[in-house]
Amino acid sequence: SIVNAASFCTLYHFMNIAFALKDNILLTLPSTHPVDEPPNVLLPAIKTFLGASCSLDDGGIDLAWSLLKALVWTGNLKSISFHHYKTRTCTPQGVVAASSCKTDYFHNYSINHTYYTTVPANIQVAEHVYIEHQVIELFITSIEVSWTSATNCARLYNIALRLGKEAPQDYPVRFVLTSDHVWDGFILLALLEDCECHHTLLIVPHCGNQNEHLKDVMRARNQRIQLYGHEEFRRHYCKKCTRMYKDPDGKPERRISVVVIDGVTVGHSCCAIFNCYIPPSNNRHRFCPTHRPVQENLCSMIGCDNPIVNGHRTSSIKEHQYVEETGNTPATAVTKKKKRVRAQFGHHRTFCQELLVAPCGLISYRTTYYGAKGVASVAVRCSLICLEGSPAHIFYDNNCHLAKHIKGDAYFQDIGLSVDIFHFHCKHSEKDTFCQENCNPAAFPELKGEGGKGWFFNSSIAEQTNAWFGGYHSICQEMLVDKFNFFLDEMIIRGNRGTLQKLAEGGQTP
Repeated sequence: SIVNAASFCTLYHFMNIAFALKDNILLTLPSTHPVDEPPNVLLPAIKTFLGASCSLDDGGIDLAWSLLKALVWTGNLKSISFHHYKTRTCTPQGVVAASSCKTDYFHNYSINHTYYTTVPANIQVAEHVYIEHQVIELFITSIEVSWTSATNCARLYNIALRLGKEAPQDYPVRFVLTSDHVWDGFILLALLEDCECHHTLLIVPHCGNQNEHLKDVMRARNQRIQLYGHEEFRRHYCKKCTRMYKDPDGKPERRISVVVIDGVTVGHSCCAIFNCYIPPSNNRHRFCPTHRPVQENLCSMIGCDNPIVNGHRTSSIKEHQYVEETGNTPATAVTKKKKRVRAQFGHHRTFCQELLVAPCGLISYRTTYYGAKGVASVAVRCSLICLEGSPAHIFYDNNCHLAKHIKGDAYFQDIGLSVDIFHFHCKHSEKDTFCQENCNPAAFPELKGEGGKGWFFNSSIAEQTNAWFGGYHSICQEMLVDKFNFFLDEMIIRGNRGTLQKLAEGGQTP
């Protein structure tokens, strides 16, 4: 039963590794055993190694060895063209004559770094370094639910899971995980699962370091999510975020779906030019590659366009050099100019992340604000979000200004805009007539509970979500933009899956 078209690649991989282990197998045999005869059974240690390498159980190893031991032992493998740790075949599913086969297949991918269609049980994160799928899942879950850093994930493995095992003295790598291994495993598993979900293959360049050859595919996923939102969640409705409401005045029953918008201070480094979206090459640069050639030669004081003095980051003006040397603003600059001079010696940081959250806790969209979160930007974002139909109501803590801004906009014509209950009572003045008349949640009966008591929707869900989402700030604040967006999107995806599971278990029929 083990010999079928779907398992040829596994069998060839088995023969290749078994042949490479021949000397090790001989060492386990009695001295009286003929060296030209294979043993009938393999020791448990050899079986364990072969099973882990070929994804076969003990029964599969015993059956494969009984069928192929003579071929492996004689080394008559030329017709299949085996090589240590790699197998020459035309496809992972079958074999063609070796003369027409030009592709080398490895454990996770072929030679052009095209990964296989299914997520492997063991993922190669570096040369000679493989991590079990479930171990990477443990790392990602630790990061998601308890904001564990990659460094502490590696420490967790080295202390609790490594079990004191040491590599042989001449082995090219140590049996110790680092934060780089954790991050590479995180990114590879997330990309492989994303490709599996969308029925595509993960293809990356077969050159350069791990960070570089994964950057393009990470950026492609980031751009897709930024354009379409989280596709698997945008069509979501459940009893906590949607209701069928019948107006008391006899109008037909209509569907009421609600979203809540809020920002959270989680950001990455960006160009020191205000609202520039081009990322710096690294976190040590003040400016993006476009602005850097010119701006690096100008004074760092804001508003001063004089060239810098050699060895300084400011111009020849004494007050400016004093600020650079001491970090303090001179008193004369304040009293004579009537305003305090300011400097920009480092890069900027993005303003915040804005989340679009359903009252049930599902996050359907995330975006980054670079300079500031004005109501004009919020209006544009709302109209561009690819939701499956517009929501009936939007909670936003600054809806009174947003409502003024979008007055007459056809997109918002049938969308209710109110301030969430907490901010309305605590942050908005009763003297603001426009806010009281247009953004009071009590003015929208569809938001109230049964019989007009309490509230049907949780308008504070964004604040509650921010308490969880803000915990990632210390983990991702020094990431470059591609990894930053990839990481936060993956956390949202996994958080949403957990939310969907809770909703299903709670009878909310998501």
